[in-house]
Amino acid sequence: MKEKICILTQPLFTNYGGILQAYALQKTVKELGFDVVTDSCPIKILTKKEKIRERLRRIILRYVLNRKNVSTHPYFLSYNDAKTISKHTRTFIDKYISTTDFFQGKTLPNRSEIEKYDAFIVGSDQVWRNEYSRVEGYFLDFAENYDCIKIAYSASFGKNTWQFDDKRTKRLSFLAKKFTAISVREQSGVELCKKYLDIDALHLIDPTLLLNKQDYIDIINQENEQDKQEDLVTYILDDNIEKQKIIKKIQEINHFSNCDISNKKLDKKQKHIKDEYIFKPVSFWLNKIKNAKFVVTDSFHGTVFAIIFNKPFIVIENEKRGNDRFSSLLTMFNLEDRIIREDKPFDEKILRKEINYQYVDEIIENEKQKAISFLKNNLKF
Repeated sequence: MKEKICILTQPLFTNYGGILQAYALQKTVKELGFDVVTDSCPIKILTKKEKIRERLRRIILRYVLNRKNVSTHPYFLSYNDAKTISKHTRTFIDKYISTTDFFQGKTLPNRSEIEKYDAFIVGSDQVWRNEYSRVEGYFLDFAENYDCIKIAYSASFGKNTWQFDDKRTKRLSFLAKKFTAISVREQSGVELCKKYLDIDALHLIDPTLLLNKQDYIDIINQENEQDKQEDLVTYILDDNIEKQKIIKKIQEINHFSNCDISNKKLDKKQKHIKDEYIFKPVSFWLNKIKNAKFVVTDSFHGTVFAIIFNKPFIVIENEKRGNDRFSSLLTMFNLEDRIIREDKPFDEKILRKEINYQYVDEIIENEKQKAISFLKNNLKF
């Protein structure tokens, strides 16, 4: 009988990169011969009390602590709205990823649920970023007394600075030492693990890079997406005037039309969810990047897939979501010059500079083999 493995990652909802890294890691582990599921970790819909508390918190941030970028009137998703905007991404998850609700809405899962699995893999994405989740859960505190294999694959802190007080640091260090092996997505993560957790971690590539370009083309073809070449494809998570100026300048220089595949954010109560708020299918998103002449993004996984599809691209720094991810990724390929700052003029030469994708693909292949070896060596039962 195959050993059973549970992958824990951030909630699978509408985040294209989060969904695809979950798909890629599960596919890779499954191809190693294991029975594997991924925790779907449904997003939490806030109660009325929680909504009031969150709004008060935002008011304090904006008017007391002077955080001008914080909205005091956020849009709180209802269950039906969440279901509507995620209908296409949920279809992909249901079709391509074997999932389980491991926690079943609880902080700690039932003992019987834990004992179903021979191993736990803490997946990639920013699972160890303090403001994104209950981090102790992603350090497998629920299984600290269970004799099973525990691995972190390309886990990310999301920042290059430490986020935890002394008490939590001591607890996380204790839990980390119970892992069979730990790998992190950013080079800075290696240093944070050594300095604060007193463990040696390995730097490994994001799961999406474990698959080949053809694996993603197969998804595009299976979903019957039509090929249509686009000049400029832009995918912007956190839009502003400065980023739009950069995009317009690139359009003017290269005489490009712009295909914007960014998603419009819900920022106020809507009586009905309009089509523009519904996230497009994952295959649509992949296909647009695949058919782009040039890609502009402030997204980590937008950058990753521009690389996978061998596209010329630039990355606009995104401090809000963590810049260390970009520098760690692009330094690996000697492509740091593709990162530009929204508040500074950029050198137009970068738009004409070719990327040596033969060199990049060779590095990816070497890193892929290192990552596969990590999984094989540490998933020995």
